[in-house]
Amino acid sequence: MRHLRVSVQFRTAAALLALIWLTGCDGDSPAQPDSLVTLAVTSGKEMPFHGPAGPGTEPMSITFQWTVALTVAGGPGVTVRAIRTELREPNYAGRLSVATGPEAFNGRISPGGILLVPQSSSGLFSSALYPGQWEANASVDVLHPNGKAETLQTAFSFR
Repeated sequence: MRHLRVSVQFRTAAALLALIWLTGCDGDSPAQPDSLVTLAVTSGKEMPFHGPAGPGTEPMSITFQWTVALTVAGGPGVTVRAIRTELREPNYAGRLSVATGPEAFNGRISPGGILLVPQSSSGLFSSALYPGQWEANASVDVLHPNGKAETLQTAFSFR
């Protein structure tokens, strides 16, 4: 009888442990921590060029180029949904906006991976805006495998 009681207690304990384990995960595997995603902007360049009427005339063309750099450490990696950058200058009423979608860069970054996405924008401006005080903000939408969405942001400037 004692042997039967120990067997029932063992099975009950095993069933309770299995239930505790199942409630702590999604049913496929134990929960994994999110990847750490880092955002930076590198290689910023502001390049002036004469306008359509030739050197010394208004308006002038200004082209901006930069590279958005994402790194992933640990976890299962992430999916990058969109990279958006907005540029503004205090003496210019408008804004320049650039958006790059996952079709341009495959969208997935594995742990230990680096994603470099070049972006650029240009326009015709008064020569008073070169060199200007152009400020920019890059934002990146990422999705973790557990469904958690995250938006990373960083500011940079062209001076």
